[in-house]
Amino acid sequence: MVAGDSLAHGAGDEAGRTLAQHVDEELARLGLAHDAVIDLAVNGSRTADVERVIGTPAARAVLQRADVIVMSIGGNDLYGDPLARALSRALPGMMMRAVESRVARIVRHLERQSDARIVLLSLYDPYRNPLLDSDVNVWTARLFERFHEDRRVQVITIADLFIARDRLSAIDHFHPGAIANACIARRIAEAL
Repeated sequence: MVAGDSLAHGAGDEAGRTLAQHVDEELARLGLAHDAVIDLAVNGSRTADVERVIGTPAARAVLQRADVIVMSIGGNDLYGDPLARALSRALPGMMMRAVESRVARIVRHLERQSDARIVLLSLYDPYRNPLLDSDVNVWTARLFERFHEDRRVQVITIADLFIARDRLSAIDHFHPGAIANACIARRIAEAL
């Protein structure tokens, strides 16, 4: 199962494919038997949106059957609108702690509802801004620190995949393009 924001949903993929479809293809390429990957991600989602989605009866049914839950969440909470960006710039530690706590609450909920492994995708900087690069690194480190003792949670970094500019979508020059989605899916599949 894939849940979370526009990155998790595959927004920007020039072929119109979701991250779930890319993960499905990578699992097949590696010869890993699996059921179809289910996409519960929604463009623009923040932590509160993910909590609502995974609390629905349909999502609970999917969660109970899932072996792996891939989630991209937190970026919109930190940078999704002018107010979030301003607060993240002015009070980065406070904002990251607040979002990290909400992500941890979602992970606890997922662990109560399912026996699945949970894969958290870190953030990336679509702007190549040194200040944002630093924030991305801090956020990733916070995720590693928060979940390092939880054997069911794995954090996968993706920021390095965007060193090459051609990895951003040709559609919006912001979201991962098809090449980047395939690279992210490969990291997920190989981690399993």
